[in-house]
Amino acid sequence: MKVIYAFFCIIIFFYSCRKQSINCSKVCNSITEVLFQTGFSNTSFHSITKDWYYLSGTDTLKEEPNSWENFQNHDCIGNISINYGNGTEKERWASIVQDPIDSSNEVLSFRIISPNDSEPGKKKGRVELDLNRNNCIQKFSQEVQLLLDSDMKELTQWNQSFYWLSIFEFWNNANWTQEKYPFRVTVNIVKPNSKPNTPLYFHVKADIYKQFGKWEKVWEHTSKNFEVPFGTWMNIELCIIEGNTSTGSFTMKVSTSNTPKQTLFAINNYTQHPKETCPDGFSEIHPLKLYTSQELVEYMKQNNKKLQIYWDNWKVWRN
Repeated sequence: MKVIYAFFCIIIFFYSCRKQSINCSKVCNSITEVLFQTGFSNTSFHSITKDWYYLSGTDTLKEEPNSWENFQNHDCIGNISINYGNGTEKERWASIVQDPIDSSNEVLSFRIISPNDSEPGKKKGRVELDLNRNNCIQKFSQEVQLLLDSDMKELTQWNQSFYWLSIFEFWNNANWTQEKYPFRVTVNIVKPNSKPNTPLYFHVKADIYKQFGKWEKVWEHTSKNFEVPFGTWMNIELCIIEGNTSTGSFTMKVSTSNTPKQTLFAINNYTQHPKETCPDGFSEIHPLKLYTSQELVEYMKQNNKKLQIYWDNWKVWRN
């Protein structure tokens, strides 16, 4: 009994001693500015470790700010990197490739071949571009083009439902930075119906980290007015503003060459932890992401289909 009591005392002490939000005392301006834009022309990858890469180059086809180096050096940006979590090139990769529709165009592509990342009790697949250790980003906006490889239509035939195929994620206190009140907003591609030959949709949720790998959902929405297409470029506009149920907001719009722009989400709700006393912006942002379960990765592999997505014409603003 004494051992159990001591254990719980340690846990309580650990969580009570977590530090406040990293940028709690930071004085920020409210300037609205374009942080970066690229079509991924002249983008190069450089190894930091086998699982982390930084990017360099200037896309001269875009107006300034169009340099990865200047983006990295911006006062509000911490670290920019490609993050694999783990694995080898045979299991996952990010690369500059030919546009699957226009071979004269260079684009960024993420592919997962086998589950490459893990945490206690499960494997998963991960390729993502991270903006970590940021400051003074209370409002984050981006516009980007996204194409799902035609092979991914195989997911509509799966006799399983799924809610975990993440493409964007925004952390307002992360669970790995030892801050109080970890909170995230995640955009997923989902299949709510377990029957074969059923469509995929966009889904967004907010949840808080409890402890021991457990999460508690704060809110979620699925947009069933737009079926996710395959082999077609989608133009996505997204904006997230830090706040509570009155001031927090998340909006996302989408269009294709065949469909006019439509608003998928216009949400007013928490975009910070409900208990947060010192909101300090989105310090960890994963604006381009391919992150999913072992089961989904293996389903695609077993059916000899590519789990691969493409990105183009990315533009980022703050405030």
